[in-house]
Amino acid sequence: MKLLVLSACLALASASPIDKDPTSTCRCVPNQWTGVLSSTEREFDLTGGRSNIARNDVLVNYDYARKRFAMVDLETGSRAIADYKAVSCCKCCRQLDP
Repeated sequence: MKLLVLSACLALASASPIDKDPTSTCRCVPNQWTGVLSSTEREFDLTGGRSNIARNDVLVNYDYARKRFAMVDLETGSRAIADYKAVSCCKCCRQLDP
């Protein structure tokens, strides 16, 4: 679960906003954004002296209006979807709820 949250934060930092409405008064994030989160993990075995590099690319999409978050691992094809309609994380988000 911590990895999912970290991935979401990293994706938010590098994502490309689709909706950039500067007139909105309350914005936690852009209405929609999508991006590819690329990570490289380096491992080294101190005892055996072996090393390994693992790379991962995940397509991330967030729809703020519908409160949905989706991730697709581009190598394995595994998918994860989260629906945050029942959760309001901050006062800003609660103001936008119908």
